[in-house]
Amino acid sequence: RIKEGCILLNILMGSAILLQETLNNNTSASIEVLADVGVHKISAKLALKVLATRTDIIHV
Repeated sequence: RIKEGCILLNILMGSAILLQETLNNNTSASIEVLADVGVHKISAKLALKVLATRTDIIHV
């Protein structure tokens, strides 16, 4: 899980923003989108929490 957290923290900013928007929409594609970036064990809810800790994404 630590490795997957690192993946989420280190993907490009644009990819992180798109991932965050997709996960926020609670679509059924959330699992597929996470798998596309190499995240298989972290839930969508936890992935959103990890993405929220990034300092390069502005939170409104």
